[in-house]
Amino acid sequence: MMKKSSVGLKVNKEKKLFIFTIMILITIVSFIIVFKTELFSVKHVEVLGIEKATKEIVVEEAGINFGGHILKEDLENIRMNVEYDPYVKSALVERKFPNKIVIKIEERKEKALINFMDTYLIIDEEGVVLRSSFNSEDLILIKGIEFDNFVEGEKLSVKNQKEFICALRMVDESEKSGISVEEININDLNDIRININKDLVCKLGSGEGLERKLNTLRKILKDLEKKDIVRGIVDMSHNGYPTYRPIE
Repeated sequence: MMKKSSVGLKVNKEKKLFIFTIMILITIVSFIIVFKTELFSVKHVEVLGIEKATKEIVVEEAGINFGGHILKEDLENIRMNVEYDPYVKSALVERKFPNKIVIKIEERKEKALINFMDTYLIIDEEGVVLRSSFNSEDLILIKGIEFDNFVEGEKLSVKNQKEFICALRMVDESEKSGISVEEININDLNDIRININKDLVCKLGSGEGLERKLNTLRKILKDLEKKDIVRGIVDMSHNGYPTYRPIE
């Protein structure tokens, strides 16, 4: 009985030693494959969700080390680098083994213009300054907003926040209603005006009931278009039915 027990113990020890040796070899081989070969070197970058930016610009801003080990890439640092671009609202960075970095971007959209000295500031729907331009691009011009300075990539710091919020809401609602607006004048919150063009103006009064007013205005504009009327004032600032009067 003692001999059988001794033989069994010896076999178990040998088996354990064999398994341990195999595990060590697997670990060594895995280490060599992962860290000492080019299999896990960064070779590809995929950029998703971009319209305004280009893949080349995003990759350059990201600061990815092509040829470096994929596990050594600092994903948080890449994210911060990409989000430094004013047009990037948020970014998500992921590893896709064996050799690809994936960057998913949510872009900010150009929504309106605001005058600043001899230039225009282009802002998104949240009032974040995306860039400045000397050209009055095909965007709604907001008038009546007062501010002293700006920083690209940050929300415009205005003197009257209520006016600014109202203006941004009007930009959004006019887009939803399908009305092509050239200019919004928010200088007086009780006498808000929008220019459909330089000769056709709508007086909205206060910003209350804005969605309803704009839906009504859309119908009025369609009626005026049928009659080839492109000049005049549509007054919706009072109680009761909207009125129209021509201008010379």
